[in-house]
Amino acid sequence: MYFDQVDCGNRVRRVRTALGYTQENVAEQLNISHSHYCNFEKGKRMLSIDALIELAALLHLSLDFMLMGQEPQNDIIRHKVRSMIEFMTAIEKEL
Repeated sequence: MYFDQVDCGNRVRRVRTALGYTQENVAEQLNISHSHYCNFEKGKRMLSIDALIELAALLHLSLDFMLMGQEPQNDIIRHKVRSMIEFMTAIEKEL
């Protein structure tokens, strides 16, 4: 097992787009430039460990999955499902 920067960026890009975030949104949340974030997703640059942790929290990813592609544990999946249910419930109340 080894770290592949390009694969990491691709995994993050897929999750980011699935959640509806733009690169600009994420870069702003991480307090980094859009070009730095764009280069991260392309595998050309790495983020600081602090930014990686913030990104994992923002996208509801485990660092294991984000960096190495290892599937998340059941408790992480359970947390994501609960978050989605809460989100959908809030939307339903607004309708």
